Amino acid sequence: EVGGNLLLGGAKPYVQSNLLKRYGAVGTIEFQPSDNFHSTFDVLYSKFKEKQLLRGIEFPINPGWGSGAVVQRFTAAGGIATDVTLTNVHAVQRNDINKRDAENLSLGWNNVFGLSDTMRFTVDASWSKAKRTDFLLETYTGTGYNQAGPGDTIRITQNSNGTFDIVPTLNYTNTALFGITDPRGWGYNGTTAVVQAGFLNRPSFKDDLKALRASLDGEFGDAGVLKSWEIGANYSRRKKTSAYTSFFLCPKGAGTNCTVASGTPTFVPVPQAAIIGSVPLAYLGVPAALALDPLYLYNNTLNAVFDNRPSSLVRDNSVTEKILTGYAQINIDGELGGRPIKGAIGAQVVNSKQSSDGTISNFRVVNGAGVVSVFPAFAKASYTDFLPSATFSVELADGLYYKAGASQTMVRARLDQLRVNQEFGIDITRLGSTVPGQSIFSSNGGNTNLRPYKSTNIDMSVEKYFGKGGYISVASYFKNLTNFVDNNNSYLFDFSAAVNTLSPADRLIVGTTLGRASAPGNTGRGHLAGVEATLSLPFENFSDALDGFGIFTSGSYTDSKIRFGNNPQGITIPGQSKWVGTAEAYFEKSGFQAKVAYRYRGKFLAELAGLSANPEFRTAKSEGILDAQIGYEFQEGSALQGLSIQLQGKNLTDRPFVTYEGGNQLLVREYQHYGRDFYLSLAYKF
Repeated sequence: EVGGNLLLGGAKPYVQSNLLKRYGAVGTIEFQPSDNFHSTFDVLYSKFKEKQLLRGIEFPINPGWGSGAVVQRFTAAGGIATDVTLTNVHAVQRNDINKRDAENLSLGWNNVFGLSDTMRFTVDASWSKAKRTDFLLETYTGTGYNQAGPGDTIRITQNSNGTFDIVPTLNYTNTALFGITDPRGWGYNGTTAVVQAGFLNRPSFKDDLKALRASLDGEFGDAGVLKSWEIGANYSRRKKTSAYTSFFLCPKGAGTNCTVASGTPTFVPVPQAAIIGSVPLAYLGVPAALALDPLYLYNNTLNAVFDNRPSSLVRDNSVTEKILTGYAQINIDGELGGRPIKGAIGAQVVNSKQSSDGTISNFRVVNGAGVVSVFPAFAKASYTDFLPSATFSVELADGLYYKAGASQTMVRARLDQLRVNQEFGIDITRLGSTVPGQSIFSSNGGNTNLRPYKSTNIDMSVEKYFGKGGYISVASYFKNLTNFVDNNNSYLFDFSAAVNTLSPADRLIVGTTLGRASAPGNTGRGHLAGVEATLSLPFENFSDALDGFGIFTSGSYTDSKIRFGNNPQGITIPGQSKWVGTAEAYFEKSGFQAKVAYRYRGKFLAELAGLSANPEFRTAKSEGILDAQIGYEFQEGSALQGLSIQLQGKNLTDRPFVTYEGGNQLLVREYQHYGRDFYLSLAYKF
């Protein structure tokens, strides 16, 4: 704050470009030697490469957040500092590159055996394997190491949409002023300062899924409304392996392990060969920033030193899920009380076994020096769930249907949340604390005992179908949610077993062993309820002269609330807008097609990556997006029969993605402008 008014904390403006390459192949072999046996073998292969360049500047602004800046003058309105001049601003220029290589192979083999005219046996086997490696390179330039160089004087002014202009005094393209360095003194390896002029993350992931399903289905024959039945079982085994490697990057020269104390250079000039030019940041108020080749800097200017911080040593893990599901279903199709009725009644019994291999780290101070110990860890859990379901549809009159359903469903937690890894720490400054939760001991990690999210669902709808196509429907839904995972969960834990890691003298003065353990937990409970109305109306229902014209529109209102154990006030379900609507107008006839579509969604709670890729909740602003397309498919008799051409325009309203805080749309946290997209496609069928 400044003068009791909120002040912008900082800004991270970037110009981003992406290059994507994807190769794929699909193959299918079918074999049917008789009417009683049909076999299909499918193969899918894809290879994905992406290169992303990001160039921009990080501006630390708010002095209350440790920026070191000094407010010279300001004006405010509505409790927000809207026009501020600051001196001693030490910004960090960024030239980053992210590369991703991903490969996926999926195999599927389906076999159907006809045992009789009314009974079939199906066996379905599948295997898929995915590999992904990332190369996430950051490089920094500034005027000096740890704010030692000349500071900038900037003026920030707020725009009407909540964004800010930041106008600097320094020339951020001046290589006589800006060099390769650690401008903010970020570098710290857990025990001592390092010159962090860049950083490299190289994570690698492998995901393997094998599944086998067998089912037997048949018909009841003349059994009234009971039409058919099916019983079966499915077994799947999924294993995900995550391996992380990261490095501090510092200027080449003297010193060892990038440490400041060993004499590592804290500032070196920008090599001429690394300079590509400049990149405009005029949308922010910055005339231009340096555009450098980060790969040149990595290969020629920077040394890489392994990142051995305690938190970095406990990231590698594997998580395995073994799921055995048995199910049975009865299908209904007949008449009840003189009215046609269809539906199904079924149930699943799901046995889950999940386990994780990983590590636990212990950080402590011995003789004034930090010591990190890493130990292997393993944890497992097993549980069984019963999931019943029932649906039915009754034709009340010609084309008028009433539909209802009830079910118990579940969704599994993310595999990274199931990791066994724990970062166990000892804060010697809290040695004598007697306050529970502020103990010398703490830990942070995953939770292998997590259970799936659960939902008890009730759905109802009334639908009317028109004679020449189209329908109108009104639906309602209610979901009672339990076991909702809180990724920011923490709880008191008795670390008495860790007292032996202390020296005999320190053991005698431990105030409390009740420390804070942070791990995902199934602490959330809540609900989701709403109504939805849909109209699909071909105009041919009014007149044959309007054949081909039509509209489609839908709108929904949804109320949701989740309350966590650590947050009784509750939140809306992430990603859920209260109001959502779609309106389309189209024409399709004789090969011509044209459509205009408008999509609206109200504000919602967005879950986005924050500092160090940790998830954060922010409110996303409502948005309305207009799309359009027009195309033609050459018809039979034309020399170009089989050829089609289509032109699409997306986000014609040019709406940005905006998040804000505190319920105030002027407190903009993120502003992503991605512009309009246009696509021209050609397809040929033969």
